[in-house]
Amino acid sequence: MRLLSWVVIAGLLSVVMLVPGTGAVSHAQDDTLVIFQEMDESMYDDANGPLYCVPLAGGETVQLTPDEVKIVEFEVTDSGYIVYLDDQDALFSVPVTGGSVVALSGNNVRPDYRVSGNGEYVVYVQDLVLYSAPVVGGDPIRLSPEGLEMYSEPYGLQSNFIISPDNQHVVFTATETPSGRSPNRIFQLYTVPIGGGEAIQLNSRLSSGGNVTSFTIAPDAAMVVYRADQVSDEAFGLFSVPTAGGEVTQLTPNDLQASRWTRYMILANNRVVFYIPERDTVFAVDMAGGEVVELADDNWRAWQWTAAAADDGSVIVPSETIDGLVFNQFPSTGGSVTLEIATQSSGHFRQLPDGSMLIGHRFPEIGGWDEAAIYRYPADGGDFEVVGWRVREVSGDEIYFPTRESWNYYAVLSPDNQYLVTYGRVDEELPVPQFFSVYLPTNEWARLSEVSGSSGFGGVMFRITADSTRVVYLNDEDDQEIGDLYTVPIVGGDVVRLTTDDTMGVVDFQLYPRGTPWHISDRGYRP
Repeated sequence: MRLLSWVVIAGLLSVVMLVPGTGAVSHAQDDTLVIFQEMDESMYDDANGPLYCVPLAGGETVQLTPDEVKIVEFEVTDSGYIVYLDDQDALFSVPVTGGSVVALSGNNVRPDYRVSGNGEYVVYVQDLVLYSAPVVGGDPIRLSPEGLEMYSEPYGLQSNFIISPDNQHVVFTATETPSGRSPNRIFQLYTVPIGGGEAIQLNSRLSSGGNVTSFTIAPDAAMVVYRADQVSDEAFGLFSVPTAGGEVTQLTPNDLQASRWTRYMILANNRVVFYIPERDTVFAVDMAGGEVVELADDNWRAWQWTAAAADDGSVIVPSETIDGLVFNQFPSTGGSVTLEIATQSSGHFRQLPDGSMLIGHRFPEIGGWDEAAIYRYPADGGDFEVVGWRVREVSGDEIYFPTRESWNYYAVLSPDNQYLVTYGRVDEELPVPQFFSVYLPTNEWARLSEVSGSSGFGGVMFRITADSTRVVYLNDEDDQEIGDLYTVPIVGGDVVRLTTDDTMGVVDFQLYPRGTPWHISDRGYRP
């Protein structure tokens, strides 16, 4: 069963993560470029120095941006461009191989900008107006019409626009330009072509005081599901509407009201699965409307509503029981639970194509909350297989893996789903990490890096190439107290240093073409 999307719903917003852009192309290792940013004074500065690229197979390092430009963050696109935000909150692009830097916006851009999956457009909010701009350069295109303002979502949500999976539309919420000193902001839902055109309101007429509080787009980009108190104030429901505009369908009947805290997701078979906290259970309904099916019984209790959706139209949701955490797999059309996995505690998991599951941050009773682990659960049931553990013997050494209290603990799954890469330390007190890979079919470990230094540089960033053959990582192996880039085969072997200037520290890097990793992390980071 192939995982379609990894969905984490935190707070109020459903965020679909780790869906590859439609413009992604398979590349050989020799075509891979490493894009990296030079560190200024400190790796913790808000803005750092210029961007560079270096071929993974070896070759000349090329500087991509001027020395005087300070960059807050950057993103490598599948179209072969880099989009970056500078310290004046302005967006620019530059080809990954070098060339002219092109301005995409003015200053004062909100940091939640997004690049379309095919890498053709960047969408952003500047001075309460929604814009798109071609990544290759060109005049910005105003998407939100006069009379609307792009404030953040009600109830504290950060972002209020989404690019459709087919890269054709931008769906957003906005408020009418207020008049008077104390405006009552009403958030309504709109859609607009990403390249510009007429913005159309998607939601039906709202009740007095009503708002569209959140929304998500179906994987096939055809429909939008949104939550709003549309019928009466504070009586929330779920509604569906075509992404290009059209008839609105009420999905939750009035006697099954949602709340502002209701979590929901759209499955590949066009079913909507949602969790209503007050009822503490999960329901499903067709996106076109119809009978609402209760998927869980009264004894079921959600655990932070972390879920994964699969191609067969089922949804896997962890729930709390007296024995710990249980993973249930619910067919979205109703029926019996087909999977039940008990763990002590876990909030991160992934179902692999062979039906097995990776479960991260499981904390057994013997170790309490100090023991972090990664487990694999076989598709045909049985005992957990230990993939990672806080202390594990590798090549004759006891390797200490980070505890849950370590904010940057994570593991990365290779794009081909065969390897898991993580890091640990031979000496629990040594700040310099080492990197390891696990070949999942056999649970065989390989050491990827050696540590000759003992400086205080604690870089633990690593990425896997799109062809799943190599790992690129940031470390300080020459004890210069700055980060350098290295690459090594994912099965282990000779390490090659990519940055050769001992005075240049690296603070961040990305790959082109991008891989599609899955992360187990206390705090996720952008792939």
